[in-house]
Amino acid sequence: MEVRLKEVLLEVYRTEFGRDYCFPEVEIDDSPIWWFNRGLAFHNIGRDAGAEVPFKEALRMFKVEPGTEIEQATCLMNLGSVYESTSKFYEAETNYKEALKMYKAILGTEIEQARCLMNLGTLYSTIQEYSKARSMLESALDICRQYPIGTEQIKNVCLKYLSQIS
Repeated sequence: MEVRLKEVLLEVYRTEFGRDYCFPEVEIDDSPIWWFNRGLAFHNIGRDAGAEVPFKEALRMFKVEPGTEIEQATCLMNLGSVYESTSKFYEAETNYKEALKMYKAILGTEIEQARCLMNLGTLYSTIQEYSKARSMLESALDICRQYPIGTEQIKNVCLKYLSQIS
């Protein structure tokens, strides 16, 4: 593991859990999954600023592993969420669009595509680009109609935002 990244991540953990925190040696395996899980842990507890470094490192590592396009797209989508929640809207849009482009190239990722479209729609709504928001949300709903199982949350979010901008 690159020492600098480990130090940055350790500082984030120490901010969250106390100055004495250190990584247990068995916890660190320096795999992209390890980094992804660290980012996800921070993202899931609402500490998005701490999630950026691990998601970026996971993405960097996945990019050199063949056959990890889904994982790369997932990292990009999660980075988009991190950036959106930290008001870095341009970066959020860029990551969501790149994730969507990658998912569209992979068969069987329609639900992930719907989630990206929903994320873009909510982002555009937040920044008051309502025409773009409507287009993205309606496209997500089109996918939800084709795949009703597993898209209930996406559908509900899209309908909520569409009702607010209509």
